Amino acid sequence: MATQRKMQKQTRGKVQSIGALAPKITRQALKNHNALEATLQVEWHNIVGEMISTFTLPHKVIFTSSKDKTATLKLYCEPAASLEIQHLQTQIIEKINLYLGYDAIHRITLLQQPVRRHLPTTPPQVIKEPKQVDAATKSQLEDVKNDNLRKALEKLATHVS
Repeated sequence: MATQRKMQKQTRGKVQSIGALAPKITRQALKNHNALEATLQVEWHNIVGEMISTFTLPHKVIFTSSKDKTATLKLYCEPAASLEIQHLQTQIIEKINLYLGYDAIHRITLLQQPVRRHLPTTPPQVIKEPKQVDAATKSQLEDVKNDNLRKALEKLATHVS
């Protein structure tokens, strides 16, 4: 609450760019998370692939030693897939460390619970009916000798504005 008042006082009467405010806002939002967790959350699908990311979701990274910077990844896992994921743990650790470029994760702890995902829904594609070929296009296509090529160009013209 006090930080909101402080920000209101700072911004009152002058305009600030979003770039100047972003570090303050993100610092408050991510104060309980580290950069490694954020990277894993955002890039999880790209790191482990579609099959593994369908059944798992990174939860938390716990650093076990400050000297070695070794970490344990707590991973949410669908109960039905937990045995398979347990067998794939070494491959998952290799994929994560390869993606990050250093040995960040040394161990995975599975937390069995349903993985809820908010997948983006793609709207259904609207199929437009093809237009009729206008006279100007037909006159241009009369010079084409090959019948198959002329038909293909006419078909293309019906789908192009």
